[in-house]
Amino acid sequence: MPRHRVADIAELVARQQARNQKLLDDLQSCCECHPDVDPDDIIPSVLSRFAHGEKCPECHCSMVTVESKSEGDRVQVCRDVIGAIKMASLIVDRPGELWLASKYKYNPNGMVSGAIHQTIQIDDYDVTPREGPVVRVQGLRSRITAGKVSIGDAGEVILES
Repeated sequence: MPRHRVADIAELVARQQARNQKLLDDLQSCCECHPDVDPDDIIPSVLSRFAHGEKCPECHCSMVTVESKSEGDRVQVCRDVIGAIKMASLIVDRPGELWLASKYKYNPNGMVSGAIHQTIQIDDYDVTPREGPVVRVQGLRSRITAGKVSIGDAGEVILES
């Protein structure tokens, strides 16, 4: 059962902005706990997932080996920092589209290794099939006007046909 109908696209824009801001806030919070780490200097691909028993001096989390852009060499960085950098890289902000949901992929160590984002065009658009006439597809704005967009109990966006 839908929790409520979306009456204005501004509600979903605010939802996307809040999600993106939370990812940035989480990264900033993590960086405040780890002042010696510059997230812009880290390539967040873990080169060695083995921590070798080393723990982060700030939060006591496992350290992992990654590459530093400035040093061009391997460095040990807290696993939580790498996770925050990866999550912040998953911000969705595409012109003409709005974020609806994301499904995250995790590696065997529980770190985010990728994401699949579900987005929708804000305005109506045309699709030209190989054969046949051009098909007009309803964008989010038209669906909201028609009362076909809801927010479910778990906060998910429901697009009705």
